Parts: sequence; C-alpha cells; structure tokens
Amino acid sequence: MTRSGAGWSRRFAVGVAVVGAVSLLTAVGAAIFLEPDPPVRSNANDTFSRSALGYAALVEFLRERGHEVDVSRSRAARFDASDLLVLLEPQADEVRARIARGARTLVVLPKLIGLPDVEHPDWVGGVEWRTVDEVGDVLAALDLDCEVARSDAAIDPGAGARVSRPSIVHPQLIVDRGGAVDRWLTWRNGVLLGRALRPSERGGPLYVLADPEPLQHHGLGRPGNAEFVAELFDELAPPGGRIVIDEVVHGHAAARSFWAKLGRFPNVLAFAHGVAAIAAWLVCGMRRFGAIRPEPPALGSGPLVVVDGVARLLAHGGHTDSVLARYLEQTERRVARAHHLDVTADAEARRSALERIEARIGIAPDATLGTVRDRVGAAIVAARRRRAGRETGFLSAARAVDRWRREMTHGLA
Repeated sequence: MTRSGAGWSRRFAVGVAVVGAVSLLTAVGAAIFLEPDPPVRSNANDTFSRSALGYAALVEFLRERGHEVDVSRSRAARFDASDLLVLLEPQADEVRARIARGARTLVVLPKLIGLPDVEHPDWVGGVEWRTVDEVGDVLAALDLDCEVARSDAAIDPGAGARVSRPSIVHPQLIVDRGGAVDRWLTWRNGVLLGRALRPSERGGPLYVLADPEPLQHHGLGRPGNAEFVAELFDELAPPGGRIVIDEVVHGHAAARSFWAKLGRFPNVLAFAHGVAAIAAWLVCGMRRFGAIRPEPPALGSGPLVVVDGVARLLAHGGHTDSVLARYLEQTERRVARAHHLDVTADAEARRSALERIEARIGIAPDATLGTVRDRVGAAIVAARRRRAGRETGFLSAARAVDRWRREMTHGLA
C-alpha cells in the first residue's frame, strides 16, 4: 500500500462502522430493556419448583393473604428493618453470607433431597434424608449450640403458644443443649420453632424452623399446616414489611448490574460482534498495511499511457463521433478479412456477406452488426448534440463493436 492510500474503501468502512454501531446498540438495548432474569425450571427445594419438595405454592399462598413477597436472585439485595428474609434449606457455607445486616431472618433447616424423575424432569421420583451432620453444620454456622433429632412420632395439629402446631409425619427437631433458642413451638423433647437468644453478628432477630415439611407442596395441604404457615408469617412479618425469599442460596443468582447483563448470553454475542466491527473500522482507518510502497511517478511511461492520453485529448476536443465511426468501419474490414471476404468490395455487399455469416454462426439478435450500427449511430448523434458530451454512450457503443468482432472471429466471449 502506498503512503497515502487508505486501508479500505470509504463505502466499506462506513458499512463496517454502521454494523458495529447497530450491534452495540442492540446489546445495550437488550441489557437495559429486555427481561434480565431467564426463567428457571427446577425440581429442587426452591420457590421455582413445583415438585413435592418445592415452595412455589408457599409464595402464592402468602401473596393471596396480602403479604408482599419478593423472590430475590440478587447477591446485593438490600433489606429494611421491617423486612423478613427467608432462607429455605440453605447450605452451611451459604447461610452466614446470606444473612442480611439488621434484617430479621427465618432459616428453614434442610431435611430431604429429591431424586429426579426420568420421565418428568419437573418432578421428584424419590427422596433421601440429609444427614444429621449436614443439618447440624447449618446450626453451627448460625452459632447455635444445638443438635438435630428425628422422631418417628408424628406431630398432630393443634393449638400452640404463639402459632398453631402443624402436622408432620416424621418430624425433624432441634435439641437445645445450651439454652440457645427461645422455644416457640415444641414437640416432646425437641424444638420445632424457636428464636435465637444470642443476637447474631449482624444484629437482626434470627428464627429457626427445624422442619420444612409444612411449607412444602407435599405438606402444605395437610390439616393444620396452612393455618400454621399463615400464623407463622403473620407473626414474623410486621405490617408494611416485605417477605424476601433468597434464591441465591440455591444457585439461582441473576445478573443485576449493567455490565453483568451485557456479558450474559445472548447479549454477549451482539456486544462482541459490535466491538469486533468497531475495532475493524478503526483498523481500516489506518493509512496503510504492511511495508511502505513508493508513490507512483506523476507521469507514467509505456504505450498504454500514450493511448490513454490521446483518448482523453480526443474526448476533450469533442471528436468522439469521428473516432467511433472510424472504429466501426475498421472493425468491419478486419472481420471481413478474417472470413476471407473482399475488403475492397462495396460496403453494402460486404455487410450483406457478414450478415449471412452471422446467421450461420448464430449471433444473438441484440449483438448483430445491424444492432451494433444502430447503437453506434445513436451514440454519434448524441455526441454531436453535446460536444462537451458524455462518454458513457460512446464507450458502451465501442464495447458493443468489440464484442461483435470477438464473436465473429473467435466465438462467443
């Protein structure tokens, strides 16, 4: 490339810039205006699940009772003192990080693990018990000196001190060894629902429900359980406060920042395409690629330069009509000589012989000598009307003459 040559043509550069801008605007618009959180399908112990162990019905039930319920997928969610944060069956390594500073929190301990149903992915085909150690690790993460106990004696629904007693077939209970919880609801020697007596590090009230069964689909419909759930959340969620169910503990965190949305599929494809196109546009604006080539001389050399100069001079002087007529006559003589015709014969006789040869060769009707002569005549008339004239018709007629010559002498071009 020469020193002054541009990288690419202006039209191509503008096209690349437009494509890049459209791609970037598409990615930005999608990140801002489109639904930020893709739908979640689950059969696990979360609010998106409609399996037997899910909590989707709990959310609907609380909303129907007039509670403001938010399902949070943000790691940076903020809470007021009047809000109730609910952690449904969290793991020990997540529970401490998800307890919000100053907010009251209800932790529902884990109990069962669902096994997937092969024919129905949204269902569970069976369940397994979580180990007592797994549940105990959650209590340890909450700084509660308690143990986990499981009983074969079912809990029957009935009245309680603060809330009604639910119905649970195989209850999971807390055994308080060091006076760590205020016992709100007990069964036999265990605690089903209690409040931590020692304030947490973050300062908010902490409540623990030992068994999740009354809140899950397979338990919410049992006698007394809906009443228990209603009284529980009426007690813990003050008027005007929200109930925020955290889904980050189940791995359902969603991108909330603008850049996080922009980097998520499929927005990242449009963003990457736009960046690549803009980069290409910047590169094409460079003055050169590769090694520097010397500038061409102001005046060239060789016969083509002379021919080009003469052609420009004739066009400038307005002699294109004479040149075109002479070119047609010389071409007719050249083709006649190639077919061994008498070039000294009368022009009409020579043209009649050429037309017979055209018919034998099979020249297209729009490329015969008669058609070419008509085009040349029209170009000459136009050139004589406009001496300063346009070269477009002149060149087109000259090309038609050249094509006729090649078809007559060498076959179709």
